[in-house]
Amino acid sequence: MRADPVNTGFAFSPSLQKRAKLVDEFTKDIAYFSWMFASPSRMNFIKTELYSKKLPDYFAEANEIKQKALEAYKMPLLITGYVAASGNFVLDGEPSEVMGLNVKGDFEAVTESTAAKFTPLFKKQ
Repeated sequence: MRADPVNTGFAFSPSLQKRAKLVDEFTKDIAYFSWMFASPSRMNFIKTELYSKKLPDYFAEANEIKQKALEAYKMPLLITGYVAASGNFVLDGEPSEVMGLNVKGDFEAVTESTAAKFTPLFKKQ
């Protein structure tokens, strides 16, 4: 998957990337013959950490994120203004919906009461 992260979906699945990092961490000093010489407790620990929980559907997660990226690509956002220090919008025109960062740092549809100050505002093309 790492050899072709886009076509395999690896690039679109944050939880799979996190899982791969965990597997790398646990297996970094294990060679193909390590099972003969490693202590049973270490091997049991690795098995427990890596295989004790049911894995999420990485493919579904990757497809969902990929579809959102394709939707965003098909409908690009245009900058339409900014949020002033007072919290008021300074807009170019009157867009029907304004997108921007809320005070929590999430990108979504915002109003003057939910938008983070000093941030750009966008409208759909």
